[in-house]
Amino acid sequence: MTPKLKQQDGYTFKIFSNEEERKHIHVVKGDCEAKFWLEPIIELAYNYGFNNKELKKITQIITIYGDNFKSNLQPTSVNVLMINAQGMMLSVLGRDYFLSYNRVPWLREARVSSALNVRMCGHDAIEWPELDIDLELESLRHPERYPLIMKRTPLDVL
Repeated sequence: MTPKLKQQDGYTFKIFSNEEERKHIHVVKGDCEAKFWLEPIIELAYNYGFNNKELKKITQIITIYGDNFKSNLQPTSVNVLMINAQGMMLSVLGRDYFLSYNRVPWLREARVSSALNVRMCGHDAIEWPELDIDLELESLRHPERYPLIMKRTPLDVL
């Protein structure tokens, strides 16, 4: 899902998480699309279909709301982008990760509402409080370094 930041005068202003580091915004109207850099200055990156008058109007809107757009691009949270039969796609602090059920099998049987209830746990971890699952961000970045092994206690066996 692409976050929609604003709609004005028929234009839709969107961001795509983890697309690239330089802050920018996509503008869509009908079959037309343009991409504008927000830093270091507002400038057109590409244009597919907008005429010069429309580009001028879009630039004016971006100039007015540019600081708001940039603040919305600050990665501060975790969101579930997609759930399918193999796992889920997460956006964590502006980066996207696919989390396979083979890696975290506890999520496979979770209710969707519980799987969607994920949040930051400090600065370096995420958690699903209803499922009692916590993952360090480093394990998402480098899963090969962190094999997940479920340990059973004597009470789990009963």
